[in-house]
Amino acid sequence: MKAQEKQFPISLKTITLVEWDLQGHRLTWLAIFCRACLDLGCEVIAICPEPERLMRCLESYGAQYLHNKGIRYAGLKTHFSLGRTSKRLVPRRFHSGMELRRFGLSLRDTIQGLEWESGRRSDLVFFTCLFEHEKHFAQSAINALRRPWSGLNTHARVGGSCQATAGGNTFTLGDLFQDDNMVSVAVIDEEMTSVMEQSLGKPVIWFPEITHDEHRPGHPLERRFRRFANGSKLVLSIGHLRPNKGILNLAKVALDPSAADIAFGFAGEISWGMFTPQQRESMERLLSEAPSAIFNLTRIPYEVEYNAIFCSGDVIFAAYQDFFHSSNTLTKAAIFERPLIVSDGHLMAKRVREFHLGEVVPQDNPNAILQAVRRLTDDYPGWLARNNPRWKDYREANSYSALLTAFTKVLANC
Repeated sequence: MKAQEKQFPISLKTITLVEWDLQGHRLTWLAIFCRACLDLGCEVIAICPEPERLMRCLESYGAQYLHNKGIRYAGLKTHFSLGRTSKRLVPRRFHSGMELRRFGLSLRDTIQGLEWESGRRSDLVFFTCLFEHEKHFAQSAINALRRPWSGLNTHARVGGSCQATAGGNTFTLGDLFQDDNMVSVAVIDEEMTSVMEQSLGKPVIWFPEITHDEHRPGHPLERRFRRFANGSKLVLSIGHLRPNKGILNLAKVALDPSAADIAFGFAGEISWGMFTPQQRESMERLLSEAPSAIFNLTRIPYEVEYNAIFCSGDVIFAAYQDFFHSSNTLTKAAIFERPLIVSDGHLMAKRVREFHLGEVVPQDNPNAILQAVRRLTDDYPGWLARNNPRWKDYREANSYSALLTAFTKVLANC
């Protein structure tokens, strides 16, 4: 008997979570989404390139998430790719139609095999992170699976716009969501829920911007950064170090003699291929000439290490350029109570103002960045008294409890 012909019970929901890239926050989200579905009483199939990393993350939440609770180890250990040996399935626009079809069929066969082993058919396939530039992967998977599906549209806005009329698609991935098997969409941008729901005629569910919150005081990475600061205030840029993350502007501040009393930290993998020759020269100057800057220019593999470096900062720099969306940097800042510096004009600025999370500066303005740093470091107790940051409100709004509520709504529509 073929796997797809087997009769499955329907009393308990089986959720298949699919993630084809574990870079950045995506591994964290996959692990937390697995945990949430398990806590809601679902059986879970998880598909990702490096299941051993996922298992390590799950285990950090408790051994019960690897044993019992309805999760099958075979699901976590499944590894699929486009027939390449790389552990990372890197999106690229020039995959052939045959490659993409093979990708979709491979995913379908993997899921069917796990369903056959467990005796249960998936009630829902949930894509944990959907980006416009990866649409060809999602489309090939959807075409092959032909199952009810949903997914998290992380960057829903087209440019900075959140305006739409009924039947219009002024949001990313709009054509993908016309698929008949799509039962709901999840978004992080709260302003997009009504816009998209009006257009699609299907449930659009707001998801909190969840993050990993484990902090181990005294971690060697945190000690290293604090030791370098040596009592000075440390302004930290952390994550993927790219030009659009504003790091060139922070570099100018770090090289400014008037900021010599402030320490600056740069942590994360630096994406040299995204720099123009002039931008690369500026960064190389920072690396060689800034006496008050410390660097950890390697990929930060797990959230515990990331959080250790994050907590070493007194001010978190997140003044991104032309960035219309949010970032879980805001959630981490609220959890660890670190003030932020963000660029004006978009969703991050709106949230920072609403919850008093830090300072908002004009985009691409090193002088304004330095002034914001001074406001946050010269008299930080005074800044706290004047602004009364709503860190607790923000972290509760983006908490694990809020995620359980969101996933309950997703499951109600499958």
